[in-house]
Amino acid sequence: MRKRMLRKRILSVISLLLVLTMICSLIGCGKTDADSTTKSFPSTGVNIVENGKSDYVIVVPEGNDYATNLAASELNTFLKQSSEVTLKITTDSGITFSDKEKYISLGQTTLLDSAGISVTKEDLGESGYIMKTVGNSLFISGITEATYNGTIYGVYDWLRYTVGYRCYSADEIVCDKMDTVPLYEFDEKYRPSIDVRELAFKELMTDSLYSYRMYTYSSNQGLWSSFAHTMVTTYLPYETYGAEHPDWYVANGDQVCLSNEEVLQEMILQVENRLDIFPNSRYVMIGREDNSTICTCEKCAATMAKYGNNYSGVELEFTNKIAKAVDEYMAQKNPDRQLKYFFFAYGPTLNAPTTYNEESQKYEPVYKDTEIYDNVGVLIAPITMDFSKAPTDSVNQAAYVSMKGWSDLFQQKNIAIWSYCLSPYAYMFNHNNFGVVQEYYRFFHEIGATSVYDQGNYDSAIPTFAAMRIYCQSQLGWDCTQNYEDLAMDFMDHYYGEAADAMKEYYRFIRAYYKNMDENDNSTGLIFFLMDDKNLWPMSTVQTLLSYMDDGLKAIEPLKENDPERYEQLYNRIQRERLSPLYMMLQYYITQLSEEEKDAYIADFEKYATMFAIEGTREGGFDINTIIQNWKNS
Repeated sequence: MRKRMLRKRILSVISLLLVLTMICSLIGCGKTDADSTTKSFPSTGVNIVENGKSDYVIVVPEGNDYATNLAASELNTFLKQSSEVTLKITTDSGITFSDKEKYISLGQTTLLDSAGISVTKEDLGESGYIMKTVGNSLFISGITEATYNGTIYGVYDWLRYTVGYRCYSADEIVCDKMDTVPLYEFDEKYRPSIDVRELAFKELMTDSLYSYRMYTYSSNQGLWSSFAHTMVTTYLPYETYGAEHPDWYVANGDQVCLSNEEVLQEMILQVENRLDIFPNSRYVMIGREDNSTICTCEKCAATMAKYGNNYSGVELEFTNKIAKAVDEYMAQKNPDRQLKYFFFAYGPTLNAPTTYNEESQKYEPVYKDTEIYDNVGVLIAPITMDFSKAPTDSVNQAAYVSMKGWSDLFQQKNIAIWSYCLSPYAYMFNHNNFGVVQEYYRFFHEIGATSVYDQGNYDSAIPTFAAMRIYCQSQLGWDCTQNYEDLAMDFMDHYYGEAADAMKEYYRFIRAYYKNMDENDNSTGLIFFLMDDKNLWPMSTVQTLLSYMDDGLKAIEPLKENDPERYEQLYNRIQRERLSPLYMMLQYYITQLSEEEKDAYIADFEKYATMFAIEGTREGGFDINTIIQNWKNS
């Protein structure tokens, strides 16, 4: 009773702040419901499945196209989940189109051309699709090339429109039960808000099927031949070249000198070699190392001076040279292979070499002869942003201006974003970006970003609404007009089932508590903010958090008898979320627990941290087992 009264008092003081914040967010967002989730389509009067039977055949292009073949398999998987019907799959070899035939054509089949349907990269990008009904047949196609995923994403959308499919997590996928599945009159062409979406959460990075179902790319799909900090780490390791070529490097290998002709030629060779190793890759990263070092030799300094003493100009020119040489190489080896080359706007190169023109209200290049090749882009990593605030908030002005500058400089082409959705020093605590994620994805879309890599907890699973974060962020990358709160509430209804109300209250308490901390304790959404400061989490608050978990467990109790399998699933999901307040209690207040409480809490923590592969409390930490042992020894 005492815990319940306490949490009510806390909520009564700060809930108004949260409500006002959410209302303001909704007002500022414009549309709150996404067209892609609410569309309805007229029926053709023809049924794909009728009374548990079907005459339809899935047709895929002849050849070994993994993504399209997977699309066919996924269509069958969830059509069967809905209707108990599995369709035959065949290739387009020897098949001709007519209005009366009953085909579901996936990818760029010969039937697609026969039906008068064209797909182009200009229209669909890398992950868009067409969905069109012609006669009795349905056509779904993106671009059928390696790492182009439009067809499979189109299949997931068709399943959503037709059988109520929705993937909330790897183990929570719903479809309506239907004896009859209609063929709707489709005439859709969809290009997502962000063309290439990567969410760096461990669950997605280690489960490519889950990644597909979340409409995201995963690292093992081979999109990039190299990624992140590559200049020294990938291409020119100091251990390999440093002894013989010390003049290539700055600060004993921190960076390389980009004005050194030998560095350029060896880098070109290594980029070409890596492209041969990864024949399906299309993106090349010419990425500075993760430090603030720049080369200040005479040649680099002269180039910097042209760009207003901004080193990003040096990296732009260097990337142009790489692109020109490698494109010439590729024209001879594989002229159909189209590549894009990216350099970092990060650390000392975060700011664009631009100046603001008040008359045009645009950022213009400092150096009037700035040259940007058509296939050269910039990967902007605004690590200094406070991700608990909108990008337009005054605290984010510097990073916002930098990103707008790059967008104008590149004329909204070939803009990629490295965003952040983690607290690298506090994995066991909720990263405070709830609700404003939608504002970031809308901003990224506004400035022309076609690729977003959102760095989450890539090296360890986490307990803090991980599945919900993945779901909401993947949906917003696909269609940024959606509303975060709508997505979050819908997720909880399905993922937590009978415990949804309790978990929503827990979520609202966390939101309200963070809002209060922001107002009173100067907590922030900066990714390096130490959210694990004990002073932010008094014992009474931790007890309140645990009481919400108790409410959730109580709510599912009837399932123990009625549906034991679902009970166990929901029970484990609540226990995963419970790990966060359990960690606080054991880490901060273990001496105030009885031996019985201590042993029970440690046992629960160890069991569920192991079950959900939660290995570290911070980036690169992998310290969970050590921490548990310390608790046991205390």
